Amino acid sequence: MIHILIGADICPTTCNYSEFEEGNAIALVGSELKAALDSADYRIFNLEGPLTDDYVPIKKAGPNLIIPTKCINGIKNLPVDFLTLANNHILDQGEQGLDSTTRILNEAGINHSGTGKNLSEAAKPFIAEVSGKNGEKIKLGIYCCAEHEFTIANENKAGANPYDAFYSFDAVQNLKETCDFVMVLYHGGREYYRWPSPCLQKTFRRFAERGADLVIAQHTHCIGCRENYKGAELVYGQGNFLFIDGHDEFLDSGVLVSLGLERTDGRINVHIRYIPIVVKENVIRIAGGAEKDSILHDFERRSNDILQPGYVEEHYKEYVRTQIAHYITTAHGHRTFFQKVVGKLERSLLHKDNSVKRFYKTDREKLGLLNFIECEPHREILIAGLKDLLGI
Repeated sequence: MIHILIGADICPTTCNYSEFEEGNAIALVGSELKAALDSADYRIFNLEGPLTDDYVPIKKAGPNLIIPTKCINGIKNLPVDFLTLANNHILDQGEQGLDSTTRILNEAGINHSGTGKNLSEAAKPFIAEVSGKNGEKIKLGIYCCAEHEFTIANENKAGANPYDAFYSFDAVQNLKETCDFVMVLYHGGREYYRWPSPCLQKTFRRFAERGADLVIAQHTHCIGCRENYKGAELVYGQGNFLFIDGHDEFLDSGVLVSLGLERTDGRINVHIRYIPIVVKENVIRIAGGAEKDSILHDFERRSNDILQPGYVEEHYKEYVRTQIAHYITTAHGHRTFFQKVVGKLERSLLHKDNSVKRFYKTDREKLGLLNFIECEPHREILIAGLKDLLGI
């Protein structure tokens, strides 16, 4: 049997720069997890930021991450065989950061995919011939893509491969024609939300229908849930692997996907299990005992919940009700200090919808905003116009 381990985000931070730079894998992940990584035949992760020493941040919403180049020592010693670079941070330090990253990974002998100097190059999948300890071989196809944020490539610009319904499903179908097993590493989903949105579930199921055997969301920073659809395993959030950025119920745990593949009578048999990992005093360890049982129990409970008809839609609707005021007030644009203070008071003391009603008093105004966002020509104008105003 061929054993593949798949983890989510790797991003060194100030609490472990020295261990990464020294290549001290035992200090980073502990002896038990290090032994599990060493025993695997192939190890796959997401690199959540550029490897560069030059801080030249691009214009974007959200933080501009940067990973000192010497951190490659720890990444290499984990060890790592493949990194997806298709994510919302890989271009945080511009094209020089991406160029530096790919050069350093190439020098370290770590395969990677999901980025390029243009869209055509970024969209190329990766095919690995993975060998087991008994000499058995399989052809593994990996398709990497990211939802649209600020690091996406286009025809004339370097960056990450975008998820695109016009191309991504065809790419997976073509990959399946030449590979024994096809994996989609999808950088997307709602951060800190443990369930799929209705749209994300439809997207993952469509990947399965077009030939994907395993589809994993690696952006959510929390453990989500899973489902088996038409024989494919769909994972809606792994949590982080080695990205210690504060501590809370979301960031302090994750799961590794342990994938066993064996060829029997000309077909590939798939064995999947989930290995919980936890943050302990700024290091990553395999969870054990009651902690392991609790993580897996909650994971399976959520996984069973999403199989109930209408559950994904209703749960997401409730979640949206907690978020919409923030989105509407942000879309409204500039507000005076007094307006901001009043808005906070309204949201905390009164009904959560009051701040929305204050900016959009009539249904006609709300319908106009909905039309701008939902209708493709209007949305295209908004995106192009804002990019032009920002000069990006």
